[in-house]
Amino acid sequence: MNRNAHRNQLICAYSGFAFVLLFLVGFWPIAGFVPPPSPGNSAEVTAAFFAEHTLRIRIGMWVTMVGCALVASWTVAVSAQLRRIDGAETLAQLQLILGALLTIEFLIPVMIWQAAAYRPDGDPEITARYNDLAWLVFLGPACPLPGRPGRRPAAGQPLRAAASFSPSRVRVARSAAIPGCQGSPSRSLVLSR
Repeated sequence: MNRNAHRNQLICAYSGFAFVLLFLVGFWPIAGFVPPPSPGNSAEVTAAFFAEHTLRIRIGMWVTMVGCALVASWTVAVSAQLRRIDGAETLAQLQLILGALLTIEFLIPVMIWQAAAYRPDGDPEITARYNDLAWLVFLGPACPLPGRPGRRPAAGQPLRAAASFSPSRVRVARSAAIPGCQGSPSRSLVLSR
């Protein structure tokens, strides 16, 4: 490996540390998303948070977005090192593709939070939906399944999810919660309460 290639790979590898630093600084102290807001908050409370901290959220999400872009360069460095191992060419390609998807997985919720902070004086329900969507995309499969569509727990009431998925606890229900799609045949998995 020549000297320039070695230096470039080191820069890309160290960009992983820069990602963690920028992501945490933008997400935590600047935007104020740690601890995350309660999923039981009303739409008005969520919209008030975005209205009161609009500039902080915009700057914090911008810093976070810059950090998220560095995941791509870190992924390239890891893939380059994997490619050096005999018989790991396929794994290097797989790692490169999954790293690109990870970059997108980080960027999409940040863009959704940016959109929610773009017009904080709008309809509180839309701001709350953007916030919910961003958290669900960000947390992905780590999230428990929500309750019935369109139903939020009362303030102070925790969300409940089943620890095990037995047929008696999980049911498939038709959802008519989509505006303009009354009687929609789409199905959603919900837990019985």
